[in-house]
Amino acid sequence: MDPQRPVPRIEHDQASAQATLGRSLRPVRVVLSLAFLAVVLVAPGQSVVSFGRGTSLFLIAVAGLNAAFSTARMLGLAPEPSRRSTILLQIATDSLIALTGMLLLDASATPLAWIALLLPVVDAGVAFGALGAGLTWGALSLTYVVSRLQVDPPWESGGANLLGL
Repeated sequence: MDPQRPVPRIEHDQASAQATLGRSLRPVRVVLSLAFLAVVLVAPGQSVVSFGRGTSLFLIAVAGLNAAFSTARMLGLAPEPSRRSTILLQIATDSLIALTGMLLLDASATPLAWIALLLPVVDAGVAFGALGAGLTWGALSLTYVVSRLQVDPPWESGGANLLGL
């Protein structure tokens, strides 16, 4: 691409739309992180899945940091993530929060818990397009199903449990 030529209008509009969508996800990320924080603080002993003290503290730290960084970006106090590794870290963090929240809330009893899975999928779609969103949705769904069914890894069961899915 010639540095003297201006960026074509279509590419500029698409980049602007993606940036706007990315910015609009920040308040959602803050709300979901704080809601997750409340669930982890309240849920010990009240959910289907229980975590040890160390795991709970780790999840509280992840949710708190995610809410803090998203708030700082929302207020313009922190730079926008521009490197792929930073964007992937954000998607991984959102995925961890969404999956753990679904396990704590028992998504079969609370269908609204599935909404939490949309954030990492939409985030991946904004950053990497439809393929990224599809891969993220597939990975999250498969991870959730395997964790709920407590399927043994294929190397331990000879693949028989995985074939039962």
